This record gives sequence, C-alpha cells and structure tokens, in this order.
Amino acid sequence: MSKIIFIKAKRALGITIGLLLVSGSVIAQEQLVTGSLSVSELSAGQTTELTVSYTATDASGDVATTPGLGLRMHYDSDVIELGDYSYRLFTGNQPFQIKDDVDDFDGNEKTDKFFLTSWAATSGGWPVDGNTGEPLAQPLDLYVVPLTARSGFEGSTLTFTAASTAAGYTLSADDVSVDKIPGTVATLESLSVAYTNQGTETNVDLTPSFDADIISYSAQVANPISMISMVPVVTDSFASISEYTANGSTVSDNKFEITAGSNEVIISVTSEDANNTTTYSVTIDRAEALSLELNTPVVMTNSNAGSYEIAGTCNLDDVSVVVSLSDGITSVSADSVVCADSSWSASVDATDLADGNITVSAQGTTALESDTAVATINKDTTGPTVSVPSNITVDAESAAGTSASNTAIVAFLQAATATDATDGSVSVTNNAPTEFEIGSTTVTFSAVDSLGNLGSDTATVTIEDQTAPMVTAPGAATVAATDTNGTLATDAAIVAFLAGASATDNVDLDLTITNNAPTTFPLGATEVIFSATDSSNLIGTATAMLTVTDQTAPVLVVPAAIIVDATDADGTAASNATIAAFLSGATATDNVDTNISVTNDGLSLFPLGSTAVSFTASDAAGNESTATVTITVADQTGPVISVPSNTTVAATDGSGTLASDPDIIAFLAGASAVDNVDIDVVVENNAPDSFGLGSTTVNFTATDAAGNSSTASAVITVADITAPVIDAPATFVVLGTEDGVQATEQIIVDFLASITATDNVDGVLSSVSNDGPELYPFGTTTVTFSVSDSAGNEGTAQSVVNISLDIIDPQLSVPDSISLNVDMPSDVVAASDDAIVNFLSAASATDNKDGDLTSSITDDAPEEFEVGETSVTFSVSDAAGNAVSGSANVTVVVLDTDQDGLPDFYEEQNGLDLNDPSDADGDLDGDGVSNLDEYLDGTDPTKDELPPELSLPEDISAAATGRLTDITLNSATANDNKDGPLTVNASATGPFESGLTEITWSVSDAAGNESSGIQRVEIVPLVNLTPSTIATEGSTVEIKVELSGPPVAYPVSIPLAVGGTATADDYNVAGEIIISEGTIGSIMMEIASDEEFEGTETVVITLGTPEQAVPGSVSERIISIVEENVAPTVNVVIYQGNTTGRIVAADQGTVWIQPEVDDMNSGDAYTIDWTSALAELPSAVLVVDADVVNGISFQALEFDPSTLSDTIVNTQVSVTDNGNPALTTVASVTVKVLAVAPDLGNSDSDGDGISDTQEGYGDSDNDGIPDYQDNIVESYLAPIGDDGQIAQSAVGTSIVLGDTALATGDNTLSINEGNVGTADADYDYAGGLVDFTVSGAQAGSSYNVVLPLGDAIPADAVLRKFMGDTIGWQQFVEDANNAISSATAASGTCPEAGSNRYEIGLVAGATCVQLYLEDGGPNDMDGAADGTVTDPSGIASLYFGPPSTESTITISVAELTAGGSETAVVTVTAVDADGRSLEGMSISASTSLSDATVSSFTEGAGGVYTATLTPGSTGGDLSVTAIISNGSNSASITSANIVVKKSGGGGGGCTVGDGQSTDWSLMLLLLAGLMLMFRRRFLIQ
Repeated sequence: MSKIIFIKAKRALGITIGLLLVSGSVIAQEQLVTGSLSVSELSAGQTTELTVSYTATDASGDVATTPGLGLRMHYDSDVIELGDYSYRLFTGNQPFQIKDDVDDFDGNEKTDKFFLTSWAATSGGWPVDGNTGEPLAQPLDLYVVPLTARSGFEGSTLTFTAASTAAGYTLSADDVSVDKIPGTVATLESLSVAYTNQGTETNVDLTPSFDADIISYSAQVANPISMISMVPVVTDSFASISEYTANGSTVSDNKFEITAGSNEVIISVTSEDANNTTTYSVTIDRAEALSLELNTPVVMTNSNAGSYEIAGTCNLDDVSVVVSLSDGITSVSADSVVCADSSWSASVDATDLADGNITVSAQGTTALESDTAVATINKDTTGPTVSVPSNITVDAESAAGTSASNTAIVAFLQAATATDATDGSVSVTNNAPTEFEIGSTTVTFSAVDSLGNLGSDTATVTIEDQTAPMVTAPGAATVAATDTNGTLATDAAIVAFLAGASATDNVDLDLTITNNAPTTFPLGATEVIFSATDSSNLIGTATAMLTVTDQTAPVLVVPAAIIVDATDADGTAASNATIAAFLSGATATDNVDTNISVTNDGLSLFPLGSTAVSFTASDAAGNESTATVTITVADQTGPVISVPSNTTVAATDGSGTLASDPDIIAFLAGASAVDNVDIDVVVENNAPDSFGLGSTTVNFTATDAAGNSSTASAVITVADITAPVIDAPATFVVLGTEDGVQATEQIIVDFLASITATDNVDGVLSSVSNDGPELYPFGTTTVTFSVSDSAGNEGTAQSVVNISLDIIDPQLSVPDSISLNVDMPSDVVAASDDAIVNFLSAASATDNKDGDLTSSITDDAPEEFEVGETSVTFSVSDAAGNAVSGSANVTVVVLDTDQDGLPDFYEEQNGLDLNDPSDADGDLDGDGVSNLDEYLDGTDPTKDELPPELSLPEDISAAATGRLTDITLNSATANDNKDGPLTVNASATGPFESGLTEITWSVSDAAGNESSGIQRVEIVPLVNLTPSTIATEGSTVEIKVELSGPPVAYPVSIPLAVGGTATADDYNVAGEIIISEGTIGSIMMEIASDEEFEGTETVVITLGTPEQAVPGSVSERIISIVEENVAPTVNVVIYQGNTTGRIVAADQGTVWIQPEVDDMNSGDAYTIDWTSALAELPSAVLVVDADVVNGISFQALEFDPSTLSDTIVNTQVSVTDNGNPALTTVASVTVKVLAVAPDLGNSDSDGDGISDTQEGYGDSDNDGIPDYQDNIVESYLAPIGDDGQIAQSAVGTSIVLGDTALATGDNTLSINEGNVGTADADYDYAGGLVDFTVSGAQAGSSYNVVLPLGDAIPADAVLRKFMGDTIGWQQFVEDANNAISSATAASGTCPEAGSNRYEIGLVAGATCVQLYLEDGGPNDMDGAADGTVTDPSGIASLYFGPPSTESTITISVAELTAGGSETAVVTVTAVDADGRSLEGMSISASTSLSDATVSSFTEGAGGVYTATLTPGSTGGDLSVTAIISNGSNSASITSANIVVKKSGGGGGGCTVGDGQSTDWSLMLLLLAGLMLMFRRRFLIQ
C-alpha cells in the first residue's frame, strides 16, 4: 500500500515541477493579448480608449483556462496620460497599479511607466464564472483604459510584457501604435503677468484666475508701472501664437508698455492644423496718479484745538496720510492714518499753536508714489462782547412768580446782543429760569462765536404782584319766559347761571364773588355784574347777559301730498294753480304770537319726480316748527301730433298703388309729434301694404315715454292721373310722286291704322285720332296722334311722314371680321397695316338708283388697333338720304401658339412650353394659384404673392391689477397656401397700461407677403381714494380719486357712499365723482360749523360700483372732524432763479427756502423758527416780506451755495401756532448742491417729449430726480434699480428718494451698504438696499409701499433696516401697524399697493415686497409721527464667510483591518470663521495611505458632510485630509490618525508582483493547490 502511495506522490510532484518550469517548456501553449484603440490617431489634448483582450490556447489550439496572468502595458508618460480604467474583468482580478519602468522590461527606453494588471484563480481555471464555475467565453476583454495625448505628442507605441504567465504558456502580444495627427488644440496652458519696479519683479493677479477655457481677463496695476511682462504658454507645443498685441501694437519678448487707464492685450492661439483659433483678451487698468485732497478745514478755537480734526479724500486705496500744522514757528503732526474708501481723517493737538493763520499740510504715500495737499486755516480764541438790557420789574403771574414766556420778560431776554471781532453780530443765550419767583433774579447772558469762544454779562428781573383778581362770568344764558312778566331769579336755570361765576387771582386762592341780580328777570336781556376783591383790595369784575325769551314753537298744519301734471321736460312751475294752492295751504298757531308766518322751501320749478317740500312756521321769538310733504310732478299729457295734408297719388295700375311708392312713403313720413316732456316721440300708423283706387284714411298714433298717446288721421287718394302711351314711329317713308300721296291711299290708311295706345289702368285703347291731311305733299309732314283714357287723361305722339321718290336703302356689304396676332400686350396694329387696309377696302355698296356707292362708304376705324376686339362701323347713304350701316370686328390678339390662354411672350418670360397647353393649369410658384389665373390677375407666376390668411384672437377686456396688468392674449394663427402654418407676431405682449391698447398681429410668408390685423385690449383702470385726513369745523375737504391709468372711454363715473358717526347736518358732499379727462377727479366736502362740542366725528367715504373703472385696494377714506387745535402743515419750497426743487447748483446764485404754511384752524396765527437753518447754511439770511398771513409776516430764508461743492445740505424749519395748546410742526429740508450746473442741450434724456434745456436740472416735483431725467408724473411712483422697475406707494401719497439715495446721484431708490456708511456685518444684501421717504397721509398713519426686486427672495431671508448711526441695523419690527408681505410679479409687474395678492411674510421665490410702515413707529428712521416715513432697508441673508480651518473632520472608528471588508465613516463639519455652518460646499479628500480610498461626500443638514473610508492592503497610521471649497475659497483640514492593521491571512486572493522583483506568488498559489489535492488523495488512500 505504501508503495502505491509513493508512486502517486512522485507522479504528482513531477506534474508540479513541470508546471513550474515555464521558461524551459517547449509546448506551444499561448496566452494571447491584443490591444485595440477606439481612435488610432491623436493630437495633443485628445483621448482614445485602449481595449485589451485575452485568449488562451493549449497545444491543440483549443481555448483553454489557466491559473492566471500578470500583464504589463508599457507607455511613454511624457506624451501619454493614462486615466482610470472604465472597465476591468473582475473574475480573479488583483489591484491594478501604475509603476515606473526602472528595469526597462520591454527594452524600450521611451516607455517609462507600465500599467500592471493581474488575474489568478485559487482553484480550478481562469477565467471562469465566479458563481457557476463555468469557463467564460474567449476571447474576452480584460480592461478598458483611456489614453490622452499630452502637449508635444508626436506619436507613441504601447508594448506588453508578462509579469507572470501560467506554467507552460507564453505571452503573445503585438505592440499598439498611437499615431499623431495635426493638433486641433488652440488654447493656452498658462498666462503669467508681472512687472519690475526698482529691480523687484512682482506678479500681477488676473481676474478671474487663468483657465484655458476662459478668454477674457482683467488686471490692475499702480500708476508708476508703465512696462508689463506677460508670458503665454500654449497647451499644445505644436500650436502657435498667431497674434500678440498690446493696444494694437505687436508685442515682442513678451513685454510691452501701458498707458494710464485701460490697456487692451490680445493673444490669439492657432492650432497646429490651423483650423482652430482662440483669442484671449486681457484688459490691464493702469491706475490714475495718486491725488490727495483736503476738505475745507474749519476755524480752530479753544473748543477744538486740543483735538483738531482734519479730513480729506484720495483717489487710491491704502494711502498712508501724515498731517502737520504750523503757525510759522511751531509745528505739530498727527499720527499716520490710512485713506480707506476714498476718505481719511486725522486728529492733531494744536493747543500750542499761536492764533492767526495756520498752515495745514497733508502728505499721502503709497508703496510707489506720494502727493501733498496744503490749506490755510484761522485760529481764534477771543470770545464775543455781550451787551445786556436794563434791570426790569414785572407783574407776578401767580404766587409762584412769573413765567419766562411773559412778554416783558421775553423782550428783556431778547434785548441782549453780542458782537464778535470775527463774526460780527452773534446770538445770545441766557440762564433765565422758566419761572421767575417773586423777588429779584439775576440773569446771566452768554454768547459763543462761531469758533466756540465765550463771552457773558448779567442783568436783574424783579417780580411783584400788580394784578387784580380775574373774574370769569358764566356764559350768556337764555331761559324760557314763565309769563309775560319774565322769570323769577329762583328759577333753577337762573340759579345755576348765577352760580356759574368764578374768580382767580395771581396770588390769592380763596375769593368771594357777589352779583347785582334782580329778584325777577323781565323779558329781554338783563346784564348781571359779578365782583371779586383780593387781599390787596384789588377789585375785579365781569358781566354776563341773561335773556328771557319765548321758546315755545308754533303748531304747524300742512296740506296732503299732491300729484300735478308736468308742463315740460323741466317739470312744472310753482305758479301752477294746483302747486300754488298746495304751497299756500299750510297754517300755524302759537301760544304767544297771534300772527304766525309759514314759509316753505318749494322750488320755483318742480322737476319731474317727487320733491320734498319743507314747511316752516316761526313765531316772533324765532321758534320754529317744520314738516315735510311730497309733491310729485308726472307727465300726464299726450304728445301733440301733426299729420300730413290729404293727398292724391298716381295709381300704378288698375289695383292701385303699393305703400312702397315713394310718394306714399313721403306721405307717411310726413307725420310728426312733439311732447311737453320727451324730445323724441315715435309716430306709428295703420297704413296698408297696398292702397286701392280711391280714398284711404290713415290713422297716426304718437306715444310718449310715460305712455300718454295721441291720434290723428289723414286721407290718401289713389287716382288714375297718368296719360296713355301712343306707339308711333318717329319717321314713316312712303314712295310717291312730286304731287304727293292722298290720305286715302292704302299705304297711308294702313299706316294710320297701325298706331296703337295703352294705358296703365284701362289697358289697350283703340280710338286713336290724328290730324293727318287729306294730301301728303312731297317731302315731310308731321302727324299728331291723340287718345284719352277713361279718367280723361290725354296722350299724344308725333310721326314724320316722308313722301319720297326713292325709299329703298342702299345694299351695304361689310368685310368679314379678322383676327391679327401681335407679340406683346403693348403692341398695336396701325390702320396703314396691309391687313387693315385690305379689311377696310373690302366693304362695298350699291343702290337701286345711284348704282355703285362703294366710294361713298365711311368708317370709324381708329388710327391704331390695340390688343382686344375693335368694332368698325361702315356707313353709306344714297342721294335720297336712305342710309344704312353695318359693322365688322378687328380682333388683335397676343400670340398664343398652344391656345392655352397664356400668350407666347408670357410663356417665354416664365420658362413655360409654348406648345404645351397643360402648363396653363400648372403652378410655377406653388402658391395655390394656377399660371393662367396668375396671368389673368396680373401677378407673377414665379413668385408667391398671396399673403397668408390670418385669424385673430378675440378682443380682451379685463380689470387692471395695478399700474401694469399682465394679460394672456391667446394666439393668432396664420396659414399660407405655400408655406402652411406660420408663426404670428404681436406688436406687444404686455404687461399693459390701463386704457385701450391696439395689438397689431403680423405675419410674413417666405416670399415676404404680409398680413396684419388688430386685436383690442381694454384694461379697465383701478380707481383709488386718496388717504384719510382730519378736518375742522368750517373747513373744506377735497375728496379725490385717481385712476391707475387712462380709461377705455370717458366719462368715468364713480358713485360714493357716505357714512360714519357724523350726521348729514355736519357736512355737505355730492354723491358722485365724474372724470371727463385725465386720471384724477375730485369733489369738495364742506364741513359745517356749529357751536356744539361734539367730540371727534367721522365721515366715511366708500367707493360704489364705478362705470369705466373698477375699485382698487383703497376704496374707503375716513375724514375725522375734530374740535381741538390741529398742528399746522408745512410744505417747503426751494427756489434758485427760475429753478424749483431740492436740487440747486453752486454756481447759479442765491437759493431761497420758503415755507408754505396751512392751518385748519382758520383763526390761528403762527411763528416760524429758522434757528437751525441760520446756523447750518452758508451765508444764511432771514427775509421777511410785506405780506401778512394771519397776522404774521411771511418769511423766507436765502443762502449762498457758492462755497459748496457736490454735497447734501440738511436743515429744518419749525412752525408753531398760537392755538390751545400751541402745536409745532418741524419740516426737514434737504438740498442737493451740484458743484456746477449741468450744460443741457436740446436732447430729451427722459424721453418725455420735452427737451433737457426746457426741463432744466431742478427738481420741481421734489422726488430727488432732475426734471430733465424724470419722466414719471405720478407722485406715488419712483424708479428702483437699473432696469426700469417702479416702486409704488398708495394713490394720493408721495414716494421720493431718501437723503442717501439723493446723494448717490443715480436717480433711483436703490443704494448699497457703502452708501449708508455703516456695514451690517453679519448680513449680506445680494439685491442691494432701498432708501425712500413716503408722505402724504395724516400723522401717525401707516403706509403701503411696494418694492419690485431684482432677485427673487432667497430662503430664510429677513428684512433689515438702518435706523441711523445711534441705533444702527435692526430687524424689521412686525406688529398691528407694521407688516411685510410678498408676491410674485406677473411679467415683471408687481400688484398694486394694498392688493390681496400679497402673502404675509417673505415668501421664498417672490419678486415683490410690500411694506406696511407706521409713521413714527419702530421702523420709521426719523422716529416722529410727522406724516413722513423714512426707510433705508433691504432683503438680507445671514452672511456666510469662506470655509475656515475651524471646520472639523472625524473618523468613526479608531482601527480598521487592511484588505478586509471593514469601512469607516468620515464626517466633515464645515464652518466659516464665525462658526456658521456652511451648506452647499464641495468636499474632496485624500488619505495618508496611498491605497486607501474615500468615497464622494454626501451633504446632510447643518453643514455636515459624510463619506465612506475604505482601507487598502497597506497597514499603518492613516489620516484623512479634506479640502472644503465654495468654488472661490477653500480650507484644508486633517483628521486624527487611526490604525490600519494588516490582514491576518484570510482569503481575498494573492498580490501579483509589481514588476520590481521576481513574482513567485502565482507559482506558490498553484503549488498550494496541488498540495491540497495531494493531501486529499493521501487521506483517501
């Protein structure tokens, strides 16, 4: 048994050794590898794919499986770049590697690298299916890998060598050639820019960073740099730079000079094959030379010398500025400062400098240049001299003393003056208390000059009691008389009257009041004297009137309501007997008076309808009773009808005459009617369709609008009045002799008997008489025939009887008609043509007596015969005058060989066949019209001249949704006979303004034939009321509406409903507004004035249903009627020459600021305070003119702007009334000063049809935009952004540029953070900011403002507001009076302010924002409830900085096993420098172990990104480095190390040798397999 085992073991070992001796085997077994390219020829930059295929054959040539294969593919990495494989055979594969070919395995020095791949099977053969174990079909693909040609590629060869083969097998593989074709790449690989200054080379950054696919760049250098070095490197070394110019000049040595400003550099790269060229452009901006400017310094005084501020501007960034001051002896300097954002400021301690002129010097320096600015200032430290008034004594106002507002004290305090050596007269202040106590008070007066220097002096005010008590009598009272004697003083009303007196004293508190009232007050007025005495025995008195009157109203009896007949359309006069009796029918009685008069408000003319008449009875005391009765005027009178006179018309025939006969129509139309009320009255009749012979009565009826009717009749008679018609020839010829012919001759008898007559009624008449003679002499005789019908109408006729010796006409023979051909339609045939001559001469004539008359024949032939048929008439007469004529035709036709209707010339012109009649039905141009029809129509058969058929959409009528309305027009359609369906274009697609727009739809076919039509789009405008207001009693209020645009038609009728807490007695207003032109309409409401205190009442005006308009978002307005004092309103008007508005020019002279003051309390006077303006405006002077308004001189302020440059000046004026309490209104004044007035020409910058010169640079509507650039007339609209968008406030308000927007000069509400001056550090305003001021509503109201957005609202956006330097930036505050809403614009147009299309909040994706802003509320920057809201704000998103290295990276485990299935999670948390989570980042990662991999990162929430880490076969410490990028900036972070342990020997295949040393792994694997097989057999044995 052991021997057998040994033999089998020996045999197995022999087999194993045989497999291992690969190099010594001589058996022809092959492992064949072939490489194929998807593209065999490349140029630099192009890519091909290499597919490597495999087949193994045994000694018999059959396909075989083997233990595996190790394969190297060698390539030249200098010219070939190997990409990642796109396919590999996974069965038995081992990791693929790229190795340096340091051992030159393929014997080719150029191939410096090889791609190492290997496959092996642990048992069985390879390649087999891993699931079934079945061999895979061969040949099969091992892998597919991309190859890219690098720059300099001129062709290359790929070779294959074996890293290891199966035992007994050899590798067979052919080289693969990659051939070169001329390069197509025309790009740069790099482009570097630099300059050299003082021996140092500095690189210049390109914007954007260089990329071969980006062709336009820009760069900036400082002004001292004049020479640039720019080095282009081509991607394909075979490509060439075909153009390299700088500012148009060719560049050599990659260097060129640049000038100040923009320099254009062009570099063109042409590919090797010359088919592609890429042109790169670089714009190098050489900065202007450094320029440093000093702002005008202020005067130096004690107040500012210790820290004297100097400021200025610069035109470059990062300029270091050093400021020094000198008085000529002593100099001081400030620390160096940096000029940032074009401005700088520095502080200098100038205390040690002497008074007088100080020289200021500022030197600015950059790395490459410097500049110096110098100015002179004055230092002044001497205060003004104060002159005080004399000491005064003033009456005490109360026990506490006297208020400083006392007139005498005011005059005392105002009498102080001060003068200054520098400023001249200066203002004086004092320390006077608000209340001067009884006794003496010392007042100190102080004055500060413009430099802050102080001067002072004192004076004394003494207060003592000098005033008697003040008695206040009760108001005049009226009580009812008890009887004719009057009323006792004990009457309750009189007792209350007497007790109503009071007294006050400036010193004493308790006073006793007495009066002289009688015991009985008689009828009429009684004066009562009330007295009070104070402790100083000063007596005060007052009087009041008590009147006893008759206060009982009469008893009134009125008549019952009546109805009277209308006199005419205006109604019925009061003089009508019935109305007069009605009006006089009221009576009245009174308890006191015997004769009571009764009056009424009856009209002099009562209109149609019901009129309420009020009757009033008044007694002698004026007591009234009223009652109202209705009088109705109705139309009760029928129309007055006029009919035509009776008439007779001719019978048409025996049956009569139809009603359609013109005479009958005229008769019927002759009826008319007039009505006392109606203008147009219709008259009807009962006329029959046909009137018979004889008389017919026609009844006419007229009915008015009230249903009253009248009738009348007329007779129309149809009679036979038409004479008979005799049928007699004009001439009758009889053959006779010179002696004549007897009437008895048969021929005469027959002739006379042949004459007949007919009548329209009687028919044929037989008894026709004549006046013929007994003998008809030779020659002519006129015979008259007569006949009468049964109605006696006589008809006559005449014939001429000619007794002739010859009565036979000549015999005329005319030629046959002829036809002649011509070539062209314009050709003619002359009468001299032989054919025509022969034709005309062919006529002949003979006569029975005269013989041959041919020579006497005449004809009417023309000189020329045109194309067509011409009739020629031949005529001849014999000697007896017998004439005869005949005609023949000459037809001239254009030659038509094939008789198809198309002349030969036409067929020749258009390429048709002269001998083919079928081509007449053809269609050369394919337009659906035959060639023959084209010829007959005179159109071109070779050109489509038929326009398309156009079908228009229906006209549209829609209600406006705002200033512009988006409308779907639907589509017009067009079809062309030749081109089929065509696209139709509209002249406008919207959005549309209100009113009528006519859309022209037009279409052209391929031949240019056009069709067009009009579609009407009617946008019915919105109508809105202007904002709510307050009013006082006795005032007049304008109720105003405004349309969103012109209406489709006028007039526009807007009914109004009136309600509220006020009664109809409190106001008078019409119920309708009519707009007959324009877009604005108004009516006036009169507020009644009474003596009653009723508190605040409201009148609510509500829009009804308009005609030609639809209600907008503001359909209600409230007028609050108040009893208390109302603050004055102030409108500031600014003038400069003929220019008005808040834009002035420094070189155009004096500027006037004039307040226009309006006070609803008509009795108020007011004072104007210019203190701020006088101090803040240069050379400001107060001007008071002679006009007096409410007792106050009208004031204006003038100032000289000549010392100002481009700047904004802000000041204010306050107006205080003398009401109770006194109220003050402060009006802000903003003036934009231009350094120089613009030079305007005749162009029209704003396109409004008015030249710039005519409009001027002023701002007449105070919206902040110069008139010549302002084409918006509506006060509630303002431009925003650069693309023509419009911001809107409510109708009746005004929206204008805020001060910051005004200062920018961009003529739009749009600004940016830089304009505000204070950055909002944590927020980003991608769409910029807006700055506006809205006004026009009453103080404290809230405004709706709509802002279109250039960019849609992003997610998580907020609205931020700048609230001034003190508060800074804040979130928009939302409450009941402040809100944000948003909507999406339709075709770029936002809904109107107040529209219900807005949703609450900032909706992501919306493009319109509506702000609801409270005047004086938390979002109003000026903080005052003054009727004006100031709003710098913007849509903001939280600012996220670039990725920061503060981001974190972690690995989920501390340890992994190499080569196994374990993985870990890599977590990156991306943040910016402030710790904010960053979303949307791009994360890439690499590992410290080359064969470990990190998958693509998946983004989670909150800036967290995860990926999977898979270790390779290499063990050791492993860290992951991640690059976080936002596309522009990136940050690199690295994790802590984890440990990758090497595998403990589990499965997973073997590692194929890397080519650096002999690879025995495959052999060892095969040996291990055989040993296993041996062990198995051993155990069996």
